[in-house]
Amino acid sequence: MAERHRPECFAEAIAHPDAVAFLKAEVRARRGRSVLLHGPQGCGKTVLGEIYARALLCREGEGEPCGKCEDCLDARKPGSPWSRFDAADLESNEQRVIANAIDARGYARDDWRVVSIDDAHRLSERAFAVLHTCLEPPPLEVTFILMSSEPERIPERVRHALRPVHVPRPSVAARRRILASICACPDEGLSCETAALEELAHEAPGGLRGLIGELEVLATSGSVTRAAVRALRGTDGPAALHGYVAAVAKNQGLAAQMAALNGWDRDPDVKVRGVESFLADLFGVDILHLDQTGRASALTLAERAELVAALRVCGARLGLAARPFFRAILQAWRPAAVPETAAGLLVRVSDFDELINGQAGLTLRADQPASLKPRRAYGSGRPTRRAQALGAVEMGQRYLSRDQVGQIWEAGSFLMQMHGQTFDARICLRYSAFADAAPKDVAAFVTALTHEMGMVVADRVAKTHGGRAPGDPDSFHWIYVHRQDETEGRGTDLIATLPVAAGDIEGWLRSDFVASKLRCACSPAAITVDRWPVGDEAAKVRRHWRLVRDLCGSLMPTAPPKASRDAATPDMLIDALKIEERLRRPLGERFTQRQYGPSRTLAPGARETAAAELPVLSALETGAWPHLDDGWELRDHTFRLAHRQRRVVGLAKIKSDWPEDDALSAARRSEQEQLFDAEWRAEGLRNRPGIPIHDRESSY
Repeated sequence: MAERHRPECFAEAIAHPDAVAFLKAEVRARRGRSVLLHGPQGCGKTVLGEIYARALLCREGEGEPCGKCEDCLDARKPGSPWSRFDAADLESNEQRVIANAIDARGYARDDWRVVSIDDAHRLSERAFAVLHTCLEPPPLEVTFILMSSEPERIPERVRHALRPVHVPRPSVAARRRILASICACPDEGLSCETAALEELAHEAPGGLRGLIGELEVLATSGSVTRAAVRALRGTDGPAALHGYVAAVAKNQGLAAQMAALNGWDRDPDVKVRGVESFLADLFGVDILHLDQTGRASALTLAERAELVAALRVCGARLGLAARPFFRAILQAWRPAAVPETAAGLLVRVSDFDELINGQAGLTLRADQPASLKPRRAYGSGRPTRRAQALGAVEMGQRYLSRDQVGQIWEAGSFLMQMHGQTFDARICLRYSAFADAAPKDVAAFVTALTHEMGMVVADRVAKTHGGRAPGDPDSFHWIYVHRQDETEGRGTDLIATLPVAAGDIEGWLRSDFVASKLRCACSPAAITVDRWPVGDEAAKVRRHWRLVRDLCGSLMPTAPPKASRDAATPDMLIDALKIEERLRRPLGERFTQRQYGPSRTLAPGARETAAAELPVLSALETGAWPHLDDGWELRDHTFRLAHRQRRVVGLAKIKSDWPEDDALSAARRSEQEQLFDAEWRAEGLRNRPGIPIHDRESSY
């Protein structure tokens, strides 16, 4: 049937009006420019290339091959001026074959010569070299027609010598017209329901040949009905699909989900495509409010409303609006490149349930859709402000709680992930050494110190580098912990990033800051500053985590690492973090509202902002104990920078494609930016190095 209804002239190629208009104009003007017809597989490139070739050789038609003259009748015969090749079928001597085909000296006639190459991207480098020598300068009365579904694989020098003509996948309306014209043909004798053609055209899985092939299969019964289309494509299971999606949205468990899918007697591959199409229909009609029909159209309005409401609740639980949530779940159900097996379907169902309803799926999956983010960075629940301030008490001593230490540890991990820096300085303040001049409000004193020190560091770094700080514009990051012990009294331990360009910070603290704030001289014991500004990457990572462990030494000794532990997991979190015995001590009596705190660049708010770009990972939270301190964050930071640059380039291209400021162009630009961002985030999740997973344990 596809061969019987193959277009023989431009007038019959109704699916590509723009490409047809250009090629027809070339024929009428007798220019016959060499072209590169590019587009997805099955879109009609080969048909258009053949019509263009025959139209150029025909001397009787007006922009069309007449199909009756000697030129048209001889076009497909051996020895004609039209040489046709399929690059996939050429043998090792392809460059000689091509060279002979375009050598016009042996031809008996002086008219047009046409060389067409299908799947041109499969040619070898040597063949492309031969082709390029024949295209530069453009040959007279020789037209090259290259067809490719992967034009980016064709060398740039060859592409520049050809006029690109995009042949897009035919629209739904075009596919519907093609099917209707075939059904209306008296020779076929078909009776077709309008709804059947609509559905057949709307969800065509392949190219036009595959679409017409499906129609031919349906035609064996003499009548094409909607029920027959759904039976052929395996889309006759709206009840099963409704049951499955409802079971996921209402968190009814894997047994209910698999029972719904098992009630649909189709291959796993069909079920995957069915779920994707069902969700896409809900997204299109109920979220985007498009006028379309699909697999969910059999549901009643009440059923659709209830199902969409349940899915919206799932998205809200993950902190996502309806559109990004549906885009993410559609990404999760994208069919695989290879046929799905029963085992593969089971894994996909389990992963999707874990992704939507389970904490582990949200934090461990390295290939999860970019928009689905972990609910919490650490711990089973957000500690109250009072709990953050008070910490934990055991045997009369005050310690940092498990969640508080988790926040400190994650701030250290986030510093490397987001900023690509490591802690390289420790500042110890001992207030008893200030004697009578000790600050009465320690919290205000430390706030002023970190604020003014940040300005000094930024100013010195900017002056050293000609008014512009290199790399991360925030060069000063810090975390502090207030402690009180019997020998040294009250104190504050602060770890920070101090660039070499920051200069003598200890001198500034003693002579400038303390002198202005406390109006006293500073004894050597009051302030000590240790800095380690140099070293290779491995040494910097070791020093970074040694400083973080120093702050975490006041962790409650009996805090467990997680509710249930494997045999290989230490019994206590303080052991899992490898905090040395010499660092373990209680916090002592509380003398400030908050006993620890990070800079704004490392605070939870900064981590939530960064997660909008790529989720912030945590080896501690996921129980990846062997990778707590191996520096995987720096590799992730390098990827994050490159990923961010890809977004800048992609958005700039969209801006150049839609530069106008009118309302329609702005809407199109915004739409393209949203689509690009969704794919960009998904690509980031697929490709980021993240935490090594070969020995990662279950979620915290």
